[in-house]
Amino acid sequence: MAVSKQKVPATGAQGAGPSGAGGPATPSQPPPEQQPGPVGHGDYVVHPGECMSSIAKATGHFWEKLWNEPQNADLKEVRHDPHVLLPGDRVTVPPLRRKDEPGQTEMRHRFCRKGEPGVLRLVVKDVDEPRANQPYVLKIGERELRGYTDPNGKLQQPIPSDAKKATLIVGEGDDQQKFELNLGGLDPVDTVSGVQARLDNLGYDVGSADGVMSKKTTAAIEKFCGDHKLEPPPKGQIGPAVRQKLREVHGF
Repeated sequence: MAVSKQKVPATGAQGAGPSGAGGPATPSQPPPEQQPGPVGHGDYVVHPGECMSSIAKATGHFWEKLWNEPQNADLKEVRHDPHVLLPGDRVTVPPLRRKDEPGQTEMRHRFCRKGEPGVLRLVVKDVDEPRANQPYVLKIGERELRGYTDPNGKLQQPIPSDAKKATLIVGEGDDQQKFELNLGGLDPVDTVSGVQARLDNLGYDVGSADGVMSKKTTAAIEKFCGDHKLEPPPKGQIGPAVRQKLREVHGF
């Protein structure tokens, strides 16, 4: 299940103008990157906060079944990650098929639904240092799930597949950190809002993940590039190198 979290933490050349007269030319700006729109052709329209796990639970399927459905091949090819969908994407949900299981009458039988619960996986860092071997409390509704991060700051916690919001508290005393998690609300990295959300999760101030290439977003991209020794893209653009590095650093 994918996660978006809020962390408390040159001169223009001289040239000919339109009439042919000499004068200062307007510096050329690169065209804005074309943002991808929704994909897929199914009847189920993805809403904000949904991912393949939550859709599968709502429709009675396994998420792997929906993800590997031949009619969802174009969705799979574009999105890559079944848990990072764009609102407006369309998913083909096939009809449920009946399956009979043998069992003796007048006896109690227990059945386990595959694909449930979902699993939350994330790495908790303080700046660039992982919060290793730290106790955590994950609050989802009225439930409190407890555990410890591993030596790399990673936690892996089973959660309900249709969970939308959670609060994560890591550490104790003065070293405690609190995160508000938006489960399933992370847009694909090939969108501006998806880039903004990942930068924000990594501690870069983008203002808000609103899909607008603001000055704050541009500054955050430049700082991210500086921290990871990347050539900054032209103003107003993101570029494939930045997106790929974000996937590596952020994890998805």
